[in-house]
Amino acid sequence: MNTSRTLSLDNMNTLDSSSIRDVMYETWRAEKTLELKKKKRLEKKKIEEAEKQKKKEAEEKRRDASASYQAWKENKKSNLVAQKRAIEEKKRKEKEEKDEKMSQQIHARKAYESWKQDKDERLKEERRKKENIEREKTMTMREKEDEKQKDSERAFKRWSSDKEERLKKEARLKREKEEDLKYEQELKEAEKEEESVKAYQKWEDELERRKNREKRRLKKTQPISPYPFRPSSNTVPFGR
Repeated sequence: MNTSRTLSLDNMNTLDSSSIRDVMYETWRAEKTLELKKKKRLEKKKIEEAEKQKKKEAEEKRRDASASYQAWKENKKSNLVAQKRAIEEKKRKEKEEKDEKMSQQIHARKAYESWKQDKDERLKEERRKKENIEREKTMTMREKEDEKQKDSERAFKRWSSDKEERLKKEARLKREKEEDLKYEQELKEAEKEEESVKAYQKWEDELERRKNREKRRLKKTQPISPYPFRPSSNTVPFGR
């Protein structure tokens, strides 16, 4: 009887120890599971926060890049406008200087020709008077009469020659005037042609801008690609 009771107590002790171990194991497993879940939640939270931070940094970079590009674009546009104005101003000054130089040359040539003609006529007259004085000193009355006749003939010839010279001069001046008018007309036609070229170039630039705007508009209306964006090698570097 004592032996049977002892066996029963041992079985109870054994059962209690097993239950305690089970309880302890279950408790440890529950704590471990809770700890793992907590750890996973923390890791998931860290990952989500890292993703948010990454997106935030990417958005800030995108805004900075866009601002840099707009600043670069405005600066480039200003530089192009300034360069165009400088080129046009330079062309205008060069044209004014060229026209002024041409006008000075024409006036100088006319002044020289007028001065030369006056000088030649004055020298002719002085030479004629000197010759007359010399002849009068050595001439007799008859010779004087003959000389008068000859003088009249020479005067007529001189008058005819002067008239011919005057007509030639008038014809030359008329021809020079026509050449000057023709040159001025050619200058005006060249200026009109240059203005036409500028107007055509402006029209082409406007047409190109319209085409580019239409392309951008069509590009915006196209569906978003499922593939990640990859900038081309022709992308303008921001911040330059």
